Amino acid sequence: MTEPPNILDVLTEYVEEVKTDFLPYATAGTGIALVMLPYSMVVVFIVYGAMFVGAMPGIAMEDENVLILGMITAPFLAIFASSFVLNLITIPMHASLLRDLSAHQEREPGTPTGLGFASCFSTVTQEPARPLFYTAVHVVLYGVLAMFCLFPGLVFLVVTDLAWPLVVVDGLSPLDAMKRAAAHFRDHVAWHLGYTLILFSMAFVLAYIPFIGAFLTPGLVGGWRLWAYRRIRQDLLAA
Repeated sequence: MTEPPNILDVLTEYVEEVKTDFLPYATAGTGIALVMLPYSMVVVFIVYGAMFVGAMPGIAMEDENVLILGMITAPFLAIFASSFVLNLITIPMHASLLRDLSAHQEREPGTPTGLGFASCFSTVTQEPARPLFYTAVHVVLYGVLAMFCLFPGLVFLVVTDLAWPLVVVDGLSPLDAMKRAAAHFRDHVAWHLGYTLILFSMAFVLAYIPFIGAFLTPGLVGGWRLWAYRRIRQDLLAA
């Protein structure tokens, strides 16, 4: 396994890439933002509506225990159901975006690509089950690890972060992709920690840009993930 390039050099290359093609990267996540922004506003009404509905049996029975149980359980189920539907919609969109980012970053310099407003939809129907299955496996494993202590769950997210492009771009199975990502992390801990710090910092800064940040984040953060991934792709596939 070869030594990965200096992560700061990789970041410098990516900054130059984005400076050259800022508009495609900035607009590539538009579709995802147009789904997430309304959901973030509607979810408040979902929670309070579920609390009201959940309280009805307790009020009808004049039982305080049933009332409290309903007001706790109903919002939880409502959030779970709405998040499930949201993921069914957005995960294939994220996968489509990643494929367009991959095509854009692998192009000949100066060659136009389809990266932009349509990226979240261009290949949204291409193997939707694979990214959905990966997400389901990833969420279950993270939930088990984070159940009693958050730290193991966070470590799992960091260690397996680059499994996503292995699944979407290179077609690996979820468990195989996570195994390869973990093996590369084990051998190059400092590189991955540097990559993750940049990833989280980028996402954190963009999240605090009102409204516009939601549109910029998918393309710019996803672009960084893929840019770093492409620098170690052969080693990940060989791990």
